[in-house]
Amino acid sequence: MLANYTDGVKAGEAFTTYAESVIPHTVVILEPTKVYTAGATSTLRIQVLDSAGNKIRSASLDLQFEMTLLGSAITANIPVQMHFEEESETYVLTFKLLSASAPSGYHLLFVHKGSLISSDVHPLVLTVGESDLRPLAADQSSLSQEDKVEFRVGHTTALHEGDLYVWGGADKALAYTSDMLVLKGVESFVQKSYLYEKPITIHKAAIDLSAVSDESFALVVTVNTQELFAAGRVLPSCQDIMFEMNQKALAHFMDPEPGCNSESTVFYLKLTKSDITGIEAGDVVISMLYGNPSLIATTTNEHSRPQEIFELYEDFESRGYGKFGACSGTAPGTFSVSSDFSMHGRCL
Repeated sequence: MLANYTDGVKAGEAFTTYAESVIPHTVVILEPTKVYTAGATSTLRIQVLDSAGNKIRSASLDLQFEMTLLGSAITANIPVQMHFEEESETYVLTFKLLSASAPSGYHLLFVHKGSLISSDVHPLVLTVGESDLRPLAADQSSLSQEDKVEFRVGHTTALHEGDLYVWGGADKALAYTSDMLVLKGVESFVQKSYLYEKPITIHKAAIDLSAVSDESFALVVTVNTQELFAAGRVLPSCQDIMFEMNQKALAHFMDPEPGCNSESTVFYLKLTKSDITGIEAGDVVISMLYGNPSLIATTTNEHSRPQEIFELYEDFESRGYGKFGACSGTAPGTFSVSSDFSMHGRCL
């Protein structure tokens, strides 16, 4: 813009103005070590910076939150309220956390218009301490057996051969219980449960079936797993990722190059011609399910089955002879090892 003489510059000279951005880039956590009391209204102070490192001071900042119980396959999002405090130039988050046994806590993510906003503390896990005020339980209960099963506090649990045993504690009416509950197949259910789902949409016309000679074929999709890993939503190995189409699990294979935690992780999905031809003109929608902390101790993914996808597959990622085994029927000393290393590359 042009300034006049009263601005202290000559007519025609450029006059610099500064516009304050309201697009969040980074969240600074001002109370990273704070411990919260279960059941009590709690607050957390943050500062929000734009891409240039300037503090955002807008009372109408567009920022959403996802707060879920860490390590739980099924959990509800905890509501979070935010208001701007002009005096301290900080945003104050208000919420109420439920009990969470150590070393668990609540994972807090920041979202702006569907995109995750990074924070200076990652992962941001809010630790919950027990309240000093505890209600007393009674000896008698007026609840039905169904209500007793749905709610229980102060109980003891044990996992044995995939089943969860629950006994002791008090029910919703705060009456002591003396029965034992057995939840069958809990471990298997949790391992098959995922926290998040992302649709992958492909226009049907973009899939050329004329070059496919067999009934099944491999569809290549690229996923930004680096963003998911940075948000704490997938394991470092990406073992907690699977794909579904029409509620049917798809065999898949993750290419080791570039592998997990990359902006362009490559997955091969096994589809059939009938999967595509059965869809009317429009889009093919594949669901990517991810985020299952219970799989952290596993080394394999039951849905990763490259032998079903490729005509020829040999896992040369590991040492040894792979799935074919050693040669037999040859005289000792016929072969010698000239080098000892692992190889990897794209499959045929």
